[in-house]
Amino acid sequence: MAGLHQSSGGGGEGARWGGRFWLAFLFYNLLLHVSFAILWLPALALREFRGRFFKRLGFRLPRLNKSIWLHAPSVGEAFAVRAFAEELRRGFPGFEIVLTTFTSGGRQVAKQVAADHHLALPFDLYPSVAATVHRLKPALVLLVEGDYWPNLLFVLARRGVPVGVVNGRFTPRSLRRYRRTAWLFGPLFRNFKFVCAAEEEYRGRYEAMGVDSGDVAVTGNLKYDNYETAARPDVAELIAEALGNPQRDDVLIAASTHAGEEGMLSDVYLRLRQERESLKLFVAPRYPERAGEIAALLARKGIDASRRGQLPVKRPVDAVVLDTLGELGGLYPLGAVAVIGGSFVPRGGQNMMEAAYHGCVTLWGPHVENFPLETARLAGRGGVQVRDETELLGALREIYASAQVRNVLGDEAAGVAREMIGASKRSIAVLRRYLKGPRA
Repeated sequence: MAGLHQSSGGGGEGARWGGRFWLAFLFYNLLLHVSFAILWLPALALREFRGRFFKRLGFRLPRLNKSIWLHAPSVGEAFAVRAFAEELRRGFPGFEIVLTTFTSGGRQVAKQVAADHHLALPFDLYPSVAATVHRLKPALVLLVEGDYWPNLLFVLARRGVPVGVVNGRFTPRSLRRYRRTAWLFGPLFRNFKFVCAAEEEYRGRYEAMGVDSGDVAVTGNLKYDNYETAARPDVAELIAEALGNPQRDDVLIAASTHAGEEGMLSDVYLRLRQERESLKLFVAPRYPERAGEIAALLARKGIDASRRGQLPVKRPVDAVVLDTLGELGGLYPLGAVAVIGGSFVPRGGQNMMEAAYHGCVTLWGPHVENFPLETARLAGRGGVQVRDETELLGALREIYASAQVRNVLGDEAAGVAREMIGASKRSIAVLRRYLKGPRA
């Protein structure tokens, strides 16, 4: 955080925005408002759209005196801020915390976040945003990872509400996309008061979009702070009973799997079970609504499986498929070995650090473009990358052949993950430059 200072990204209105911004901003609003006028009526037929329609227009919202507005657009971001929101409440007790989300999955996870108000993000129509800001009266707006809406950022800037980014992530692909619309987004990014970046590699990308270098602090990934409080012993006990109460060494976890991976992983499991008859399988798909099709696939392969929502069962089964959101993180203690999904199909991988935190030997496939830093830190320290099904089977055979190897690798993985905790407190320290609250 050294060098972080109060942003100077102000100046007069002309200096801050400029003619090219106004041209792009007017074009954006023309396109947006025309599209909304055409699509709003048909969209009301959709339950998801209809449920919060008027609130997203800025009506029927709570009238607050002062708030901290935290925006976590989707599932991953909502998961990330659970521990951070608790730190925020302790650090600034005089403020009401408002959490907005954009997706239905994010809204479900948001219920687990300690906020005073859970709302949907307003439509990015100028009147809707202005009405929402007027009702919520935010003293500070925190964007989690990203999700930058032009009218929202513009209204906040014009009203003098400081905006910051926490758990900031900026991929090369995102940078290219925003640079193509730099007339519009460049001045908006220059109005950010601070960015708490999740990793050092993101610093330069925010700077490339106009954020002053002194306003970017690398505070770490908020997600890691959730691992300390994620345990779900009640659910873990229910699943363990369904599997016949196996030892931890006898449960293989297939975590955050995507379509096309469960078939391969179930084949590997069947091969391993020929050598280790006590082995059980726990599958947690990235999208829980796929649980039914996965259970059916396992049944076709001769694996007796049950869904978590069907528990308890009358007799032990070979496998349990998770069909709920928000529980996987607390269930890693069920197994000693975790294979991370999204990495054997070209989806960029899923985060492997939570499994590592709980002492799982962690394996992943070739497609982990979304987690280069995590894989670099874990590889050779409790984490193993494999190229295909054959290599995965070979690696698992070696791991299951020796309890000592499993224990050493699991301890190493946990040590790596624990080194990365503390982002919430570091981010709160940055926020204190803009909000007053009791010292920790």
